[in-house]
This record gives sequence, C-alpha cells and structure tokens, in this order.
Amino acid sequence: MAASRDGQIASSSDRPTPNSVHAITLWNPQTQQIRQTLAGHRGIVRSLSFSADGQILASGSDDTTIRLWDVSTGELIQTLEGHTAPVLSVVLSADGATLVSGSADQSVRLWNLSNATSQPLLAHTDAVHAIALSPDGGTIASSGADKTIRLWHPTTRELIRTLGEPGGHRDVINTIAFSPDGQQLVSGSWDKSVKIWDTATGQLRHTLEGHTDRVTAACLSIKLRSPAPALTTPSTSGNPKRARLSKPSPPTPVESSV
Repeated sequence: MAASRDGQIASSSDRPTPNSVHAITLWNPQTQQIRQTLAGHRGIVRSLSFSADGQILASGSDDTTIRLWDVSTGELIQTLEGHTAPVLSVVLSADGATLVSGSADQSVRLWNLSNATSQPLLAHTDAVHAIALSPDGGTIASSGADKTIRLWHPTTRELIRTLGEPGGHRDVINTIAFSPDGQQLVSGSWDKSVKIWDTATGQLRHTLEGHTDRVTAACLSIKLRSPAPALTTPSTSGNPKRARLSKPSPPTPVESSV
C-alpha cells in the first residue's frame, strides 16, 4: 500500500490466483471510492511508490518488472526490465527523474526514467527487501535478508557505510525510513525489534522492543511543538506501536489498527 503526498489517493494491490493478472487499485481514502484499476503485472505486486506530485505511481512485482502508471488515466507509461528476480521495493525520487529498486536478485538498481536505463549497485549478499531515499536525495539506503543496512551515494554509486555490523538486527530488515531531516534512519525487522541509527556516524541510537511479531513498516515524524520525534511501527500481529525517542522507553500500543 502507498499514499500520495497530499493524502488524496491511496493505492493497494491484490493477490489473485497464480498466472492471472495482478491488479492495483487506486482509491479515495476519504470516500473509499475506487478511482482506477491498473492491470498488467503477472506476479504479486510487492511495492508501490507515488511521485512527489502524485501523478505517477511506480509498482514492483514478482514478475521481475517495474511499471510506471499515469494516476489520472490509469494508463501504463513505461515498463522497466533488468532485475532477474522479484522486485521487492521501489522508490521514486522527489524530482521524478530517477527510481531506485531493490530485488531478490540481491541488487539495487538506480534507474534513469528518461531513457529507461539502470545502473546496478554491488549491494547485498541476499535479497534486498527495502529501499529509502533521504529527503535531500543525497543518500540511498537499502536493507534486506543479509541483516545489514547500506548507505549509498546516488551519483558515484559508492558505498558510504554499512549499519549493523556488528550489533544490528538478527533477522531480515523488512522496512527502513529516513527522518524528515535525514539525520536518522529507522529500521524494522522480522526479529520484532526497531532500531534508530545516526546516518552521519552509523551509530545505533535506540533499540525499541515490544512487538510480538514481524515489524512491517516504520515512520519517523517530527512536529514543531513536540518534545521529541515520534515513531510509529505496524506489525503482522496487527498491533501498531508508537514511541517518543527522547527517552527510549517501551513503545505503547496504538488503539486503531493498520
């Protein structure tokens, strides 16, 4: 699932029977009315990402392709091919000129959308489950089944640093997200823990435990009148949790489900 930046459009994908077309549904989260149905992938859709203006949706699938869709018309704009295994994560850059993808083929690819070409990064030793871009676009973060987080320079494609060797997660890192100022990175894992990292030094700042199942997503928010950043983490247990990061106390359950 993904939502446009203005919150006016949400997208979700279904899981039909094998060998059928896997559709993506665009809908209005306020009225719950369906706006468009995007059909074309021949495998489960694993990741969705809107452009900053909400006009384009990128989708990554088990069929090894990435597709770009026109949100207003539902038409397919472009199909990107290059991965050799399921595409598990896609992220569009803020300017809409590039896309970063992570795959079960252990690679991260940086795509130039003007000519549909890609440059692979010598990334991980196992499947890449999550990709994140810093707010200023100056850093790519990737994580996956090798239990590490890697930070990359998008222009030089050089590895900046690796987080979590040692002292990191004990299982697949399924989700990562930058803070709004780009100074922190949050990671969630199948080991049921959440970790907060300093992106400048690679230092582990906090470890939060309290989930009873895999952490499926994470989001750091900073409010001007709030004493500290807030972290929200859904889980496959169905009980999302929220915590303030000034003092790493146990996270508290959120009443509404995700």
